[in-house]
Amino acid sequence: MTTALTIDKDYLAWLSDIKAKIRSARVRAAVAANAILIRFYYDLGRMITEKQAQTAWGDKLIDRLAKDLRTEFPEMQGFSRSNLLYCKQFFNYFQRSPKIASESVPPFAGPFTETGNRDQGTPPAIVPQSVGQSGQDRLTDFLNLVVFNIPWGHIRLIIGQVKDMKTAMYYFAQTLQNGWSRDVLAFQIKSNLYKRQGKAVTNFSLTLPEPLSDLAQQALKDPYVFDFVSMAEPYHVQLKCYVVMELKNTKFIPEYAGKLNFYISAVDTLLKREDDKPTIGILLCREKTNVEAEFALRDIQKPIGVSEIALTDALPENLRSSLPSVEELETELNRLGRAPSTSG
Repeated sequence: MTTALTIDKDYLAWLSDIKAKIRSARVRAAVAANAILIRFYYDLGRMITEKQAQTAWGDKLIDRLAKDLRTEFPEMQGFSRSNLLYCKQFFNYFQRSPKIASESVPPFAGPFTETGNRDQGTPPAIVPQSVGQSGQDRLTDFLNLVVFNIPWGHIRLIIGQVKDMKTAMYYFAQTLQNGWSRDVLAFQIKSNLYKRQGKAVTNFSLTLPEPLSDLAQQALKDPYVFDFVSMAEPYHVQLKCYVVMELKNTKFIPEYAGKLNFYISAVDTLLKREDDKPTIGILLCREKTNVEAEFALRDIQKPIGVSEIALTDALPENLRSSLPSVEELETELNRLGRAPSTSG
């Protein structure tokens, strides 16, 4: 009986290791296929741009090309007229001002290091570049190591909504580094994260066991990737976890982190299932001090992020004056005998 139990435990550990390697291989295969596809789209945009400059066909060239490519490759969805126009836009986005583009490239390292992160598909870290690298080399490296490793839908979103080159470069780099899904990227652009960057304090890098990358999942789900490599069935990986959010209408104090940690533990005990990813806590306060928040999170083992929030900033200007202030709401609640807790 003891021998059988030991064998079962050994087998389960061995099986778990194999599953992890399979998941890693699937992600790396999807990322590699995506990079080949995006590089092809960029090159296709260049060829279309050059051909149109050599002929008087104009948009008729794209119409004819779309028809011919769909006839030759009917199983692929990436050769519609609209997608070919996006390919052209993609190439020209970086050509409209190569000097500005190269000057806007943030410093970064390659997408993988030799420190054990390759199998996990860890995205690049933002670190100082080597001295003496030319602007054009920086732009070329940025395309190869960052932009070409982002799913097509993300790229279309950035080049379609972000006109300023420096801002666009920021969203490209942050998308890859943080593994944003398309919905998260859209929200970050809409909420103007570029101007708000650096305001949130988290302990995610210390408390999450591995990169829980929505971006990798998006690459797995992107239909263009799997049409491109002629795979019969797309991979499907489910990324799910509980997120506990607490809103405090006061300045951050260290006790709030401990209370949120308690809530996360309760969710882990009462709600979280074995196949759920680690529960994440988000604490939103009226204001905070970064140093104070960092110390409060330092020894907490649960992943928690602390950020400031100003709800009225997201409202149209003409509506803000019509809404009651926090003080007015508190006065009315007190009058009705339902005063809110002073802790938030």
